[in-house]
Amino acid sequence: MNQNNGQTAEQPLYEQVMQGASAATHTAAEAVMSETGTISRRAYNLIIGFIVLWGVGLDTAICMFFGDQITAAFQNKWVYILIYLAMVIVGCIIVHVAKNPVISFVGYNILVVGFGITLAMIVSMYMPQIVLEAFLVTTIVTALMLLLGTLWQDMFKKIGRVLFVALIGVIITEVIMLLVTGTYPTWISVVSAIIFSGFIGYDWAKAQEATPTAKNAVLFATSLYVDIINLFLDILRIVSDD
Repeated sequence: MNQNNGQTAEQPLYEQVMQGASAATHTAAEAVMSETGTISRRAYNLIIGFIVLWGVGLDTAICMFFGDQITAAFQNKWVYILIYLAMVIVGCIIVHVAKNPVISFVGYNILVVGFGITLAMIVSMYMPQIVLEAFLVTTIVTALMLLLGTLWQDMFKKIGRVLFVALIGVIITEVIMLLVTGTYPTWISVVSAIIFSGFIGYDWAKAQEATPTAKNAVLFATSLYVDIINLFLDILRIVSDD
């Protein structure tokens, strides 16, 4: 069960800004990819995996060691939202505009810290065992979708536009539900989890189609990271409502 029912109304607001960042990230990921400086496919995939794990690990450290300080510092949610948006926007711009993959990785870290601040505020609302359960389920679903994205690349590459339209629909539905009824039904989280699961398979399939460069590795790792974090938030809500 939710550890603090009084804070549930705020969590959907946090999730909406996270999902908005996801939509922007996937839009930017459709930009032209670098065709120079190719590396081996194995090295390319290893870099993607490392960057994603780095982001998840950094967020885990932020939640574990700085969660209380962050929650205390951002009592005003609008101040938090402005800082979050600034970090995500700046991070996304650097990731997608910089030609040097090292600079893109710096932008990725700025984005990750912005997400980490949000995660720290959200997970503080739940008991540790619920957070751990959601983390494990997210790991299993992510591994499964990466496998499916490898086996059925052609199918996943065709559903990107459908997933994007569905994501926009979910965000609009969330806003309407919160404004009209003040509630956030579990079924929205279920639909959102399905969409982000699909995005994991889609982004992995697109990554395997792209030219294997360090720059592209950072780009697709960023998209996968955003997918995984949003999937985790949806599963966290689903698990806590059981």
